[in-house]
Amino acid sequence: MKPSDQDRLLRELLGDEHLEQLRDTSLASALASLRARRRRRTALTRATAAVMLLMGLGLLWHGQPARDLGTEAVTPSSRGLTAASVPTATGASRLQPEGDLASAPPEPPATGVQLINDEELFALFPGRSMALIGPPGAQQFVFLDGQ
Repeated sequence: MKPSDQDRLLRELLGDEHLEQLRDTSLASALASLRARRRRRTALTRATAAVMLLMGLGLLWHGQPARDLGTEAVTPSSRGLTAASVPTATGASRLQPEGDLASAPPEPPATGVQLINDEELFALFPGRSMALIGPPGAQQFVFLDGQ
């Protein structure tokens, strides 16, 4: 075959409308595939973010103590304790039992948690420096010796 015949044959094959249509179809198919892949990736990212958000909210909600609205709040005065200053060795004050209510043991709550007074709490840790810090009803128990 002569070179001119080869060129003519190549021009016929490469210049054909069918080949141009095949190129267009192939390009459209590749673009559609890439768009579908991007949509799946975006949907997966959104779903992962939603699951993480729901898990975070679940952890926050689960971490909150359940509150029973039908029970009366326990305050230091309802347990027979007042904010009378009884200085400790560290200068912090403790709640002091008041009158006859201090001799009566507190009623155990229905949840099975036993309430103890300040003296019983301090008796649990003999030989340690400790204090109750804060306003009555919102006190924190703190060890001062750093052990």
